[in-house]
Amino acid sequence: MPYLSIIRAAEQQGTPPQGLIDAIDQYVAKTLKDGTALSTVWPRTQFGCRPGPDSIRPPQDHGRPFTESKEVIGGYAVIAAATRDEAIRATTEFMQLHIDHWPAWEGECELRELVFLAP
Repeated sequence: MPYLSIIRAAEQQGTPPQGLIDAIDQYVAKTLKDGTALSTVWPRTQFGCRPGPDSIRPPQDHGRPFTESKEVIGGYAVIAAATRDEAIRATTEFMQLHIDHWPAWEGECELRELVFLAP
């Protein structure tokens, strides 16, 4: 079953420590090679997604303002797991890297089973 792991973080935390970048580089390479991760966004610079001020918000027809957020999506991964527990284990391993290498980091991960994943 594929799962989507979404990392949300406080936006103004600065650049991750080099130790975290190196640890994530190694983890991502390992999980892509062993097939645990099918796809991920983690470039070596800051976060996987550009910061909020660089985001594009297409106009909405409903006329309601877009709600501002203090958190941004920092990255994501599509995880291949046979069970929910396997997906949780893989995500917990990834989040542990943040605890180990950037203890002051503020963020969280949301894990969702994907009902459909286009090839």
